[in-house]
Amino acid sequence: MLAIIIRNSLFISVLKKTSEAFCSIERRLYKAYKNNRIYRSFNTFWTKIIASFKYILWEKITELDRECNMVILDNSEFAKCLRNLFKAWQLRTMDYKSTSATIGLLVAVRRNAYLSPVKTASIIMVVVILTNTIFSVLVNKDMVLTGWIIRGMLLSTGLAGLFCEVGPKTLASTSLFLKLINHYKRLDVEEK
Repeated sequence: MLAIIIRNSLFISVLKKTSEAFCSIERRLYKAYKNNRIYRSFNTFWTKIIASFKYILWEKITELDRECNMVILDNSEFAKCLRNLFKAWQLRTMDYKSTSATIGLLVAVRRNAYLSPVKTASIIMVVVILTNTIFSVLVNKDMVLTGWIIRGMLLSTGLAGLFCEVGPKTLASTSLFLKLINHYKRLDVEEK
């Protein structure tokens, strides 16, 4: 029954004829494309390029084993030139790192930030709040007064933390949060 309906369906027959017409047009275009002078010239050019580069050094290196590759690379002038360029770049970078004022300041900031976790948290807080505020202004996001007040309070807390000189030992002994963490850590160790 279904086969009879499909065989006699007008929609199915139109669909078949459309696909046959499309395939016929596609075959004709492909034949015209294949016989095109530009396609043939490009195809011959590409096969000549492949034939020209068939026996280059790179293909020989990929076909040989690892020991032979290392011998070839050790004797290669191009590889020596690349190694020398890399060593010169590495020495220049190390020299820059040893004489750079920026790198020296970053090392000092890192050392100070490690010694003062409150300053580290304050730097992060100030940067995040300022970035969020700038993006909110740039995007023209409507903000209510409460949002601005909260941002102002967090920013003032972050700025106050920048000038705090509390070390890790003092912070661990005075912070209620860190005391709770250390207390629960000790309980876990004692239970084990």
